[in-house]
Amino acid sequence: MKARIIRKWNQGFKIELILIDERGGKIQACLKINLIPVFDHQLQEYAVVILNKFGVGENNDPFKVVTYDYKINFYRCTTVTRVDSWECLEYGINFIAFKDILNGAANDLLIVGVYILCLWLPKYVAGTLVDCGDLDIYGHPPKQSKRMNFDLQDLEGTVLSCTMWNAYAEQFSNLLSNNNVVNEHLLVVIQHTKVKEGKGNLTVQSDKFGTRLFLNDDIDETNQLQRRYFPEALLYCSKYYLILEEWILIFITLLLLRPRLPKVL
Repeated sequence: MKARIIRKWNQGFKIELILIDERGGKIQACLKINLIPVFDHQLQEYAVVILNKFGVGENNDPFKVVTYDYKINFYRCTTVTRVDSWECLEYGINFIAFKDILNGAANDLLIVGVYILCLWLPKYVAGTLVDCGDLDIYGHPPKQSKRMNFDLQDLEGTVLSCTMWNAYAEQFSNLLSNNNVVNEHLLVVIQHTKVKEGKGNLTVQSDKFGTRLFLNDDIDETNQLQRRYFPEALLYCSKYYLILEEWILIFITLLLLRPRLPKVL
């Protein structure tokens, strides 16, 4: 099996991986504690590997990140071969409307994302960051928790509530408070979030282990989306705009108006 490692986290007693294959399919993989010294150095994030002699079992993980019912298990006989060639999807991004999140259509996807832009597209949903709370801190170290809530509204008036927890909340807060650069296109990707029910409503929240925050990373899939759908002149605006996607992943583009550009109606 040839795959790209798009996420890796260590829980102490095991290491979990998220792999994407050449067709864009994603699967979770598990490396138990006794095999960590054997394989840890061979399994780096974003590496492309060929796996042989591994097992496949049911994925009963309470913190499941992908929807596939099975996961890969490493054995001592498993072999890992690093390769350089990869011409397929980096992350496998698909978009979904706010209303589909709120009516439960995305519950089985486990994954959602947001892209801040300024357009309405036939297949995509654009909206605005209409409310953003402060960084809330609860308790005291080492049991301290951090939370940041914000609301998104699409152009049909549909409002979606989102919550980032702990390190992701802190990074999101720092992004907003430190964004004082003029005429800069800043891209943030929060990968692997979940749709959860809170107070009778569905919300988008960061995952306990699988979420990953990218700051201004050059991701080919997002670049292709921009080149295909968004003319250069329309990439500059004075508000935060967002699009939801099927992947557990939040794209946030903070765009400021360039005075020399004509007004776009």
